[in-house]
Amino acid sequence: SPEKKRRGGAAAETPSHKAAAGCDSHFIVHLFVTAIAGGKLQQGSISQKTWDVLQQVVTKVSKEQNTTVSVHGNTLEFKLRVFVCNSVEARAVGEYITSHPNQNPAPFVVLARQLSMAIAYNSGSLDPGQAAVADRLRKQAKTRAVREIRDAVREGQAAI
Repeated sequence: SPEKKRRGGAAAETPSHKAAAGCDSHFIVHLFVTAIAGGKLQQGSISQKTWDVLQQVVTKVSKEQNTTVSVHGNTLEFKLRVFVCNSVEARAVGEYITSHPNQNPAPFVVLARQLSMAIAYNSGSLDPGQAAVADRLRKQAKTRAVREIRDAVREGQAAI
């Protein structure tokens, strides 16, 4: 269905069966992570449909995906966008980056083209085949990805 395709479909997540803290399965989600940067979008040869998606990517950042990290005593604000890898949004950002390879400053900084996250769940009480359950597990994966990126930047500050 178009909805399933937009959300990432079956190719984007697959249950694996490993025991972990009372959970007997894992919901795997492959995520595309980008930070909104200072550059302005340039339409160029981008289709109107892709342009509209990019406008939403830049302007509609959920509060969960806004984060701050203290690096060398300075607070850095990150406006992250986290999408399922094969979503319309991830493809639009990838297409934009490919068609504007030398734009400086860029509107996006790709932090991970495919960040695989596993969310443990109990298959006896949750069925990821149900759209609402799959959506909730995807949201948990996105929240965890934001936390992992924030922690990686904080821990990597010694190399900066």
